[in-house]
Formats: sequence, C-alpha cells, structure tokens
Amino acid sequence: MEWNIEKSDELKERIAKDEELMRELSNTVGEVLKNHGIKLGDMSYVFEPRVFTMSPDEAPEVIRKSREAMHVAIIRDLYKKRVAEDSSIIDPAIVPRHCIPYCGGPDPRFLLVLEDFRVKKDLDEPVPIIRTSESFIKQIVGDEELLNEFSKSVFGILERGGIKFGENEGCVFAPVVFETPIFAQKVAVAETLQQIRGFGPQIYADPTPQPALTARVNLKPFPGIIEAPWGPTPGVIIDRWWWIGIPAPEMLRALDVMREG
Repeated sequence: MEWNIEKSDELKERIAKDEELMRELSNTVGEVLKNHGIKLGDMSYVFEPRVFTMSPDEAPEVIRKSREAMHVAIIRDLYKKRVAEDSSIIDPAIVPRHCIPYCGGPDPRFLLVLEDFRVKKDLDEPVPIIRTSESFIKQIVGDEELLNEFSKSVFGILERGGIKFGENEGCVFAPVVFETPIFAQKVAVAETLQQIRGFGPQIYADPTPQPALTARVNLKPFPGIIEAPWGPTPGVIIDRWWWIGIPAPEMLRALDVMREG
C-alpha cells in the first residue's frame, strides 16, 4: 500500500480552484451529516482528500499497512519539500493514530472491499454532540448507512466533475474538527501549493484532556482563510500542517464574507 501525497494535493487544488465544485461538495456533506443526526454544536470541520493505492489482497491487514505507508509517505514528503531540518517534525508521533479504515469516508469501490470486514453495522450508543476529530470519525465510520451515503454522494460529485481514480487507486476524505471561527480572517498565506501540507496529525485533545494527552493540546486546529496562489480558500492550520479540502458550510460563509469585504 502507498499514499500518494502529490495526487492528494492535486485533488485539493482542484476543489479549491472550483468554487462551484467546492460549494456542491460542502452542502452535500452538510446535508448527509444532518440527515443522520450528526450534531457539531459550535464545532466545524474540513475533510482532506488522501489518495492511495492498494491491492485487494491487502485489505485484511490494511490497518497495519496504511499506518506504515503513511509514516513513509510523510517523511519522504518532508524531505522532498526541504523542511526536515527540524528533527521533531519527523518523529513517529506525527503518524495519525487513526488510519484506514478508521479515518473517514472512502470511495465506493474501496468501501465495498472494506465492508466485507465490518463486525458492527452501527454504533450502539446515541449520537453525541461532536467535540473532537476522534468522535467525529467514530460516528462516520461506525454508521454503515451514513458511510455509504457519504461515499456515494461525495465521489459521485467528483466523478461528474471528471475526477476519477485509476486501477487499485482509492481516496479517503479524512476530517479534522475545530471550533467554528467567529470572524472571517486570513490565517496564512501560501505562495505555492507545496507550502500547503496535509497528512498531518488528525486528533487533538478534547476540552478535558487526560494528563497523557497534554502534549496534543498544542495541536489544536486554527481555522480560517488561507490566501493561496489561486485565491482565498477555507483551511486549517495544525502546527506546521495546513489542510484544505471539503469545508463545512459555515466555512464557505466565512469565505463569502472575505470576498464581499
């Protein structure tokens, strides 16, 4: 299994450059979550696309292989982009604790393979108000019906837009959750696409973290508008990592406010 950061970046750029496509994806995902009772309260999100290749016979051990492949992909990308001078950046801790199949919504073709290994059809507990990326992911992947609707809806829109994936190639949209910004503000400026890096830490501590998670408090996401080469786009900064992808509808509203101002 391999993660393709370059192709993931290309997909993020394609979505960011196409206002109509981004808006359709954002509103569709918002409706899917609403229809399944997902409540985010004062929290918001961005789904980052992560493209990968995997042969069908790797499915039984995808948890192990996806994490190992993620670590390799991140380190290679960091060296390629000449930012590995800080040794802390390539610490093994940067590998997301939740990788496939526990990281978000995959494409329908891969989801079909993945569902053969499902043990529980849905979560037993009631849907809580989402406060962290971890609880959000759990609600998405733990609900078979929600996951299927998300997958068919999102990738149906991409396919109609001419975005397709090759043989043994798939994509998963991984979410990061953060407090909804009160004001529309620029939080970063990127002169090139290469400066906007994804595949960063996905989980951050909840409002009452355990002592062992104290270090993760520093990874609390900082959302807003990133001034990119193609124009302003909703994004999230987590330490050195900037995410762009499918924003929540309220993040689109923040973008509209910036455009109007």
